[in-house]
Parts: sequence; C-alpha cells; structure tokens
Amino acid sequence: HIEKAEKYIHNISQLWPWYICEKDRIAMQYLGDTCKYMNRHGYLSIDDLYEISEEDVINRILNSKDTYLKEAFQRFQKTKKCYNAMEKKEDVYSINIKVKRRYISPLVCVNGGGIKRAYDVSKQVKKDIDSYMQLPVDGWVHFDFAFDPNK
Repeated sequence: HIEKAEKYIHNISQLWPWYICEKDRIAMQYLGDTCKYMNRHGYLSIDDLYEISEEDVINRILNSKDTYLKEAFQRFQKTKKCYNAMEKKEDVYSINIKVKRRYISPLVCVNGGGIKRAYDVSKQVKKDIDSYMQLPVDGWVHFDFAFDPNK
C-alpha cells in the first residue's frame, strides 16, 4: 500500500545520510585499508576474514609487533573527529572515495491492480529519495594521523 510505503520511506530516509557521511566513509575505508595492510604483511588471510571475529582481528592488531600498524590503530581508536578538504592532505590518512547511494523504492499496488515503484506514484517518496540523492559528498576526508596501507 502506498500509504505504508510513504511512511516507511519517510522514516528510513532520515538514516540514509548517515550511511554516506564523512565519518562513516572514512572509518569504513580505514578499517578496510587496515585489513589490506595486514593481508599484505601476512598478519591476516582472506580466509581469516570469513573465519575469525572482528574482536580477533582487533586483538591481532593490538598485540602485533608491527608498531606502524599498532600505533596507527591506537590513534584511530582515540580519534574523535575527521576533517574535510577540497584537496588531498599530505602526511595524514586522507581519502576521496565515490559513494554508493543505496535506497529503497518499494513495489506498491496501484488502482486497477497494477504494481509500480513507490517513487513513480508518490510525490512524498520522490521528494524523500531525491533529497537524499542531492546531498553533497564531494572532496577529501582525513584523520589527523598518517597511515598508508601500501607501506
């Protein structure tokens, strides 16, 4: 029903900006880059990512003899803020990644028994989705410490 779809989309669309915000993007990329670094140095295998817990990965980092990895992760744990810039900031962990915008447009029954996407039949759903799609996510985001997963 379109009324239920409108209510659902309106409520859930309040969360969508959090999924693409600077804090989420840089934290998720940092964790991925940390795993990449660990894999390159033999501390973590691809199979480990399927077999061990996140807590075990963190313990491997914090108990590592690799001071570069360990100290960068400890700084990450203490980080309270990320910073925006229009250019890559040198000598710190700085990223500029494309955002995958994910959203839902449920199928709804319309008059006459047809089925269409809520986006195509509701002004409210269209407004909520379009507002999300227009949120800016340009530029670079960085922490105030250095980390290079290719080191």
